[in-house]
Amino acid sequence: MAGTVEVALRWSHSRDERVRSFANSRPAPEGGAHVAGLRDGAAAAVDAYARTRHLPTERGPGSGAARIGAGLTAVVSVKVDRPEFHGSTGAS
Repeated sequence: MAGTVEVALRWSHSRDERVRSFANSRPAPEGGAHVAGLRDGAAAAVDAYARTRHLPTERGPGSGAARIGAGLTAVVSVKVDRPEFHGSTGAS
């Protein structure tokens, strides 16, 4: 699958997470795999940075992604060259 991904990130002192996602310039309010990938990738990058600096990190499944989301405002835009829609019936 070919395409592009653009991401803008900003953290604040808020405890809320605000993530907006778009697929081929259309809002994707349910998020999707690209939002899950953003969360997992950001958590992995921050954890890797913390380990190189010998900073304490939380252990356990999912602990990183939840912790990274606090105060995060992000926009994720995915543009797929050959989009296919698979609805609830699985048909395109």
